[in-house]
Amino acid sequence: MEDEVKNLLIRNLNVAARIKGIMAKYGVRTLGELSAYTPKELFKISGGSRKFIEEVEMILKKHGLSLKEYKNKYGGF
Repeated sequence: MEDEVKNLLIRNLNVAARIKGIMAKYGVRTLGELSAYTPKELFKISGGSRKFIEEVEMILKKHGLSLKEYKNKYGGF
């Protein structure tokens, strides 16, 4: 089941065109690919939009997924 969810195409989901556009620009096609990003990475590619990150987290949570955790070289977040 989880693999099916990870293979869902973002373009086929009921999400904002802005999210679809940014993901397409960076070649992110599936929820699995999207969940491999950290919040910090999404912050950079979205032009510094916290709202974008919140929306992406809600989309992933709805499908039982989450963003990858970011740990710095010292082990913290």
